[in-house]
Amino acid sequence: MSIQLLEDLERLLKPKEKEQKDWVKRDEVRRILKTSPKVLKDLRISRFINHMKIGGSKLSDKES
Repeated sequence: MSIQLLEDLERLLKPKEKEQKDWVKRDEVRRILKTSPKVLKDLRISRFINHMKIGGSKLSDKES
Protein backbone atom coordinates (compact mmCIF):
# COMPACT_ATOMS: atom_id res chain seq x y z
CA MET A 1 0.00 0.00 0.00
CA SER A 2 2.84 2.43 0.74
CA ILE A 3 4.26 1.92 -2.77
CA GLN A 4 0.90 2.88 -4.27
CA LEU A 5 0.81 5.97 -2.06
CA LEU A 6 4.29 7.00 -3.18
CA GLU A 7 3.34 6.51 -6.83
CA ASP A 8 0.19 8.61 -6.37
CA LEU A 9 2.19 11.38 -4.70
CA GLU A 10 4.78 11.29 -7.47
CA ARG A 11 2.05 11.54 -10.11
CA LEU A 12 0.41 14.48 -8.33
CA LEU A 13 3.67 16.36 -7.80
CA LYS A 14 5.04 15.72 -11.28
CA PRO A 15 4.91 18.92 -13.35
CA LYS A 16 2.18 18.79 -15.94
CA GLU A 17 2.92 19.40 -19.57
CA LYS A 18 2.29 22.94 -20.65
CA GLU A 19 -1.29 23.15 -21.84
CA GLN A 20 -2.06 24.90 -25.09
CA LYS A 21 -3.55 28.33 -24.56
CA ASP A 22 -7.13 28.82 -25.68
CA TRP A 23 -7.00 32.61 -25.36
CA VAL A 24 -4.23 34.92 -26.55
CA LYS A 25 -3.44 38.55 -25.84
CA ARG A 26 -3.98 41.36 -28.31
CA ASP A 27 -0.28 41.71 -29.19
CA GLU A 28 0.05 38.02 -29.99
CA VAL A 29 -3.04 38.16 -32.23
CA ARG A 30 -1.56 41.13 -34.06
CA ARG A 31 1.72 39.28 -34.52
CA ILE A 32 -0.02 36.14 -35.82
CA LEU A 33 -2.25 38.09 -38.24
CA LYS A 34 0.45 40.65 -39.09
CA THR A 35 -2.03 43.48 -38.72
CA SER A 36 -2.36 46.91 -37.14
CA PRO A 37 -4.23 47.71 -33.91
CA LYS A 38 -6.97 49.44 -35.95
CA VAL A 39 -7.59 46.38 -38.16
CA LEU A 40 -7.67 44.12 -35.10
CA LYS A 41 -10.21 46.43 -33.46
CA ASP A 42 -12.35 46.39 -36.63
CA LEU A 43 -12.22 42.56 -36.68
CA ARG A 44 -13.39 42.43 -33.07
CA ILE A 45 -16.20 44.92 -33.69
CA SER A 46 -17.40 43.01 -36.77
CA ARG A 47 -17.23 39.78 -34.69
CA PHE A 48 -14.77 38.00 -36.98
CA ILE A 49 -12.65 37.47 -33.86
CA ASN A 50 -14.21 36.36 -30.57
CA HIS A 51 -12.80 38.22 -27.59
CA MET A 52 -13.34 38.96 -23.93
CA LYS A 53 -11.95 41.49 -21.51
CA ILE A 54 -10.49 40.37 -18.20
CA GLY A 55 -9.29 43.21 -16.07
CA GLY A 56 -7.44 45.50 -18.48
CA SER A 57 -6.49 42.76 -20.94
CA LYS A 58 -8.42 41.92 -24.08
CA LEU A 59 -8.09 38.26 -24.94
CA SER A 60 -9.05 36.70 -28.26
CA ASP A 61 -10.19 33.14 -28.85
CA LYS A 62 -7.39 31.24 -30.57
CA GLU A 63 -9.93 29.08 -32.45
CA SER A 64 -11.65 32.01 -34.19
